[in-house]
Amino acid sequence: MSFVLEYLSVGGLRPDLSGFDAWTREADHFQEPVEQDGQKIWWYRNPYTNVYFSFSYRHVDPVGEEMWAPCGLEALVNHLRPEYFVHEAAPYLSALARDFGLVPRDADTGQVLSMDPDPEDIQSMWGEGNRMVREEASDQGKKIHMLPRETNDRWWEYSRRRKRMEEVLRREDPTLEVPEVHFLHSRPLDRILTAFSWKDLGATVFPVTDIVVIDRTEKHLLGLRKERKLSYVSYDALMRQVVGAMKTVDLEGMTFRILTKDNVWRAAERLPSIPQNEDLDVFQAINSTRVVDDAA
Repeated sequence: MSFVLEYLSVGGLRPDLSGFDAWTREADHFQEPVEQDGQKIWWYRNPYTNVYFSFSYRHVDPVGEEMWAPCGLEALVNHLRPEYFVHEAAPYLSALARDFGLVPRDADTGQVLSMDPDPEDIQSMWGEGNRMVREEASDQGKKIHMLPRETNDRWWEYSRRRKRMEEVLRREDPTLEVPEVHFLHSRPLDRILTAFSWKDLGATVFPVTDIVVIDRTEKHLLGLRKERKLSYVSYDALMRQVVGAMKTVDLEGMTFRILTKDNVWRAAERLPSIPQNEDLDVFQAINSTRVVDDAA
């Protein structure tokens, strides 16, 4: 259940592996290569978006002719994933061909791209295989968690900016939270909801989600005993009450709502008027890699 892009060189000659190794070291999120099953693997893992894919090299004998043949270098991107997986991976897969003079070919269909492929062409190749794998999994009765592509893309656009947002926004307020957005499966609704935690009613970025988990530490017995209390509210209901306390910030082409430390009290005093639910046992956390697009 993976998209494999094999790279061709003239005569199948071995690629410049030392140059490729240096190439991965200059890019973000590539790990040190590992040896496994007779091949060398370079893994890309983004801790903010959970996107991963790999390049691998296995020795092949050159064909010794002036023709394009597999050089032993391949890229692998899993199927049954949201489309932003290949959207994040495709620029690297394209750049590899361009920077090292290789021609990529879909190992499954045999479709060949140019030496300077458009990342969108790679995305289309992955997308066709992804649809087939998803339909096959559905026909086999496998449980598939699906959301609109717009929801998944919004999660990805926010998540890939989180590190930069933390760097920029915390210059003004080091206590500001830039929360991670999670996917929760609601058992009663049998659907996936997005959520983030508002911790101790502090200063925080408010990404657009379905619900907000209120995560508070309450003091008892003259402050000697602390108790964690969790509840959740509808994001829309919460925003209707506290939007006046928010400020908007434009960062890297996106607009975000932020509750600053100066306005926390204004939002906190409105919270009691918003219906809250403490039954979080109805939710099951779902890894973002398991939530696919409903119309990919």
